[in-house]
Amino acid sequence: MSKKILTFILCFYVILNAGTTGKISGKITDAQTGKPLVGVNVIVLNTYLGAATDKNGNFTIINVPPGVYSVKATMIGYTPKVVTDVRVKIDLTTKVDISMERTVLEAKEVVEVVATRPAVQKDLTSSEFRVSANQIQSMPVSEMYELLQIQGGVTLDAGGGIHIRGGRASEVAYWVDGVPVTDVYDNSQAVVVENSAIQELQVISGTFNAEYGNAMSGIVNIVTKEGYSHYTGSISAYMGDHISKSQNLFPGIEEVRPQDERDIQANLGGPLPIIKKFGNFFANIRYNYTDGWLYGKSYFNIYGDTLDNVEYVPMNWRKKLTSNFKLVLTPFHNLKLRVNYLYSREKWEDFDHGLQYVPSGNIEKNNSANNITFSITHTLSSKTFYDLKLSSSYRHFWMWLFEDPNDPRYIDPYYWEHQRRVNPDFWFTDHAINTYRFWRKTNSRVVKFDMTSQVTNVHLVKFGIEGKLHRLELDGYSIIDDPTVRDTVFTPYIPSKEETYRTYYLERPREFSAYIQDKIEFRSVILNIGVRYDYFDANSKIPADPTEPNIYNPRNPDLDSMSLEEREKIWWKNTKPKSQISPRFGISYPITDKGVIHFSFGHFFQIPQFELLYVNPGYKIPETSGTFGIYRNPDLNPQKTVMYEIGLRQEVFRGITVDITGYYRDVRDWVSTGVPIEMGGGTSYVIYANKDYSNVRGIVLSVDKSYSDYWWFNLNYTYQVAEGSNSDPWDEFNAIQANREPRRYIVPLNWDQTHTLNGTIFFGTDRQGVSLIGRFGSGYPYTPTITVASRMGKNVSTQLETNSRRKPMTYEFDLKLFRKFSLNKVNITFFINIYNLFDTKNELNVWSNTGRANKNLDEPTEWEKENLYASPYRINTIHQYFIHQEWYSEPRKVHIGVNLNF
Repeated sequence: MSKKILTFILCFYVILNAGTTGKISGKITDAQTGKPLVGVNVIVLNTYLGAATDKNGNFTIINVPPGVYSVKATMIGYTPKVVTDVRVKIDLTTKVDISMERTVLEAKEVVEVVATRPAVQKDLTSSEFRVSANQIQSMPVSEMYELLQIQGGVTLDAGGGIHIRGGRASEVAYWVDGVPVTDVYDNSQAVVVENSAIQELQVISGTFNAEYGNAMSGIVNIVTKEGYSHYTGSISAYMGDHISKSQNLFPGIEEVRPQDERDIQANLGGPLPIIKKFGNFFANIRYNYTDGWLYGKSYFNIYGDTLDNVEYVPMNWRKKLTSNFKLVLTPFHNLKLRVNYLYSREKWEDFDHGLQYVPSGNIEKNNSANNITFSITHTLSSKTFYDLKLSSSYRHFWMWLFEDPNDPRYIDPYYWEHQRRVNPDFWFTDHAINTYRFWRKTNSRVVKFDMTSQVTNVHLVKFGIEGKLHRLELDGYSIIDDPTVRDTVFTPYIPSKEETYRTYYLERPREFSAYIQDKIEFRSVILNIGVRYDYFDANSKIPADPTEPNIYNPRNPDLDSMSLEEREKIWWKNTKPKSQISPRFGISYPITDKGVIHFSFGHFFQIPQFELLYVNPGYKIPETSGTFGIYRNPDLNPQKTVMYEIGLRQEVFRGITVDITGYYRDVRDWVSTGVPIEMGGGTSYVIYANKDYSNVRGIVLSVDKSYSDYWWFNLNYTYQVAEGSNSDPWDEFNAIQANREPRRYIVPLNWDQTHTLNGTIFFGTDRQGVSLIGRFGSGYPYTPTITVASRMGKNVSTQLETNSRRKPMTYEFDLKLFRKFSLNKVNITFFINIYNLFDTKNELNVWSNTGRANKNLDEPTEWEKENLYASPYRINTIHQYFIHQEWYSEPRKVHIGVNLNF
């Protein structure tokens, strides 16, 4: 593709459409003769959507947003019929077959029936999970990630990362209302969507269709709520705290303070004032604050001065404000305009074990993000429509101790004394002036076009093209002592962007993709066939000579004598664009009217997260000997996965469905660390490279009971083996630094959890009920070490096979109780949510020499005992240091609240 063509495309950059709507289809027959009826008008009530039956009595209504509807069929000579409780799901077909009674006179009454929902969705060709707004409201969950972690094949690592079917946390893509909201810097979710704003959440863990791209493990697809034809709204608030018997492990939580956990949210939706027939709106806002459960004690200030007023200080608190606003306009019956705005602002601190006695030295982290999307849906006919969307996402993250880099509080009056002090192992610090400062900004602009057409009763064809332009800017540095001033006073100095102590870059990568897909629905078999093309241009440069990478400090005297401007002309070469064609195939074969066999296969392509492409620009490698890194490689190849899946879904009893699915994933070109590049003089450096490999295989067994007789439940068990050469891209570099040979075989990955069992159960009605979530998991792997004392009194640590032992198993239960009262047109609901009901102390991290979080065999040497532990600077015992409260799961937490709906 020529540069001119690419530039033209990127100017109008368009992206494929993630599913945001479903389809209703069926057959209408004469109740007496069973013959098909031609020309029956079928409409979805309270919408502009409808169709007429063909000569075979078949009808199809596409572009139906997810939700519950009533479908009405009318024809002269027949009694009108309304089918209620018709549930439409994203990307799936809802079958509604209607038989109509003849009438001699004009019908004055309408026959109403309730739709029978099939227990087995026959057109589902791969594994997925869906949860509706009503289900979310009845469950003990307050954040979206809590919905994800109870799904089969999903594991949650100690740091909170979501892993779907054994992939890295960066392999999941997030979509909201058909546009990506993935932060391309680290592939996390850029902007928060609250549970109260979700109409339907779809999690695709199987081989997703060709319309989805730049993901290898799974897709999280969210459709937000729209306003109804009447005004609705709610106000909800809760307060709470941690109520636990583990005060010795979590000091500071002894006293129950309800204000430590506080939350208030509100939403309002309905028709637009004055022009009610032509549009609606929905708005949601939430403020949330938590004190956390990890506390420090303010014995010292950041300069090491002892404080008189010693108190507990929260060290993993979080505060956030989120909102979203959706405006829908329908100026014509076949034209729908939407504006959707998402916003989130967060502040928090991450617990630092070494700063427990100087909590004021902990760095505050901040995140501000927004997304605005303009979309047009134009229905060309009852069987064809297209979507055009323009979107812009922005995320700004920053962290520092003080906002102003010239803040005089950065000056440590005891700087040189602190520099000379020896801090042995097992000590907390008594001073903490963290001079590191960091910020980054990510902006992704998107326009997308997607067309869907029910070409025949059998073929639903979708196609689209994609292009994105990104802008990444990052700046990170530490304020250091001015190297040009030689005195005993700390003189703050901010390094320039060219110096080794600072990292700055501004990059503008771009993407393009296209796909076509056909959903073929025969009575005996359903096929999903598609193909996808992906193109990526890092739009960056790499050193022309890898042995001479540092443009600011060349080793070659001839190059060093040139000016920086002169070196710029010869120093770099452009990165090469990357592309791939990825076929996707899925089949669902009904074996009975209540069971199907499904199989799917696909190739998947994902660009490495941009933080690996662009880290450490300028290759500012020190002149000293050693191996340094890890440095950028914007010429990385995309990561690739081939995924297979086969499964059986069967209704075994009325309303009870069993699903057993086996899967296999083969992952190539995972990002790792390359072989050290020699520069001469004993100096070498490493860059990121595509050299890691992984394979994952597993079986998921799930049992679902739909709501009936006042209860429903879901139970899923996963057996999974996730292995690879390295868990993280920097593992190989750590091995190089430790003089270990690169790994040439596969080992269990850090998030490999062999057995998981999740269950959700609900008893009650919409007015009162109780729900319980339970999670069980076998232990994650860890790398054991054996510590022995030598004759010299020093410890020698011997590392055994990587991830060859297992941490203890984990389990946890969450409970929700609610009761609704009605007062005129207002429904008042009181609720109690209890998280970690039994106050379980799950060990998320462990000491490598024992495999437990509460026991460590390490001891100080005899020299340390004699010379350092008698020091007047010592402020804690060894036992106190060994207690890592952050290595345990969150203790029991209780929220009590009220919700007003009108």
